[in-house]
Amino acid sequence: MKLRLPPWARPPLLALGVCLVLLACKEQTTSEASLGSGVIGSREATPGGPPASLQDPGDSPCRIAHIEWRDRSTPSLPLGTITAGLLEEMLPGHTGSGEPGWTLFVELAVTPSEADLGQLHFGVRGFLKDLNQVPPPVLEALATGEIGATADCNNGWNGAGCGESLRTTVLEAPLRQVMEELSFLCRARRMDGDALVTALRGADAWQQAQLARRAGELGDTTTAPALRRLLDSNDDVVKLSAIAALGRLHDVAAIPQLVRMTQGAAESIVRAVMVSLADIGSAEARRYLETWAQHHPLNNMRELAAELLQGE
Repeated sequence: MKLRLPPWARPPLLALGVCLVLLACKEQTTSEASLGSGVIGSREATPGGPPASLQDPGDSPCRIAHIEWRDRSTPSLPLGTITAGLLEEMLPGHTGSGEPGWTLFVELAVTPSEADLGQLHFGVRGFLKDLNQVPPPVLEALATGEIGATADCNNGWNGAGCGESLRTTVLEAPLRQVMEELSFLCRARRMDGDALVTALRGADAWQQAQLARRAGELGDTTTAPALRRLLDSNDDVVKLSAIAALGRLHDVAAIPQLVRMTQGAAESIVRAVMVSLADIGSAEARRYLETWAQHHPLNNMRELAAELLQGE
């Protein structure tokens, strides 16, 4: 099982909302989640407790007002009860004061491998939504993996000890990871340009990608130098996030570096650079797109460059 529990996320487990789904199952859409389709357990958050955010009790950007969960497991497993217990431990005293807040959707599934019945596949997809805003902001995190079925479940999924094994061996770590990552995303939404640049200095690859996306959404051009440094990352997701953000910032200074990145790069990088240049929209950016539209060795890249030029 490959899980990452980043050090930045230790304290603020309360500031988030989550929706879990195994990738081997039919993926839930955000609209399905918002309607509570197929909910097997639902309750209002316990009233009278401290704010759901540890960052700023007076502001609480991810105050949890409602929690729902459902189970898509095959075969049917006792995951609802397990999840409820884990959430009570991870979100003690979350507020249900009736004030506007974020909704926590939890969807669970654990599926045995068809090829190897000794393996369990699991996936954790987290959605944090504030349904009081239009359109509602959506934060998302994901954890996936597989693990060997534990001995305690060898006598059947409802056998003695199986539930506790599912809790400690399969569910707890990915659930905690997704909640921690959503908590990070919630805090990132509140950062200004200076805070984003500071956070990037000590960030791992996953965090860098999220912060780069947030910088593009924020539109603060003071973040551009830090984003340009991310173009040298060894992580393609970080690169793609930075490329897109620089386009949204219309950062003309990034054009030479963006163009250099296309040399010998994967198509995903080349495509992202072309879109970024179109977003930048300067005369220099347009000249590169015109050259690629006529002379790029790949036909699909020539077509993309031409389409982007027409869309300007």
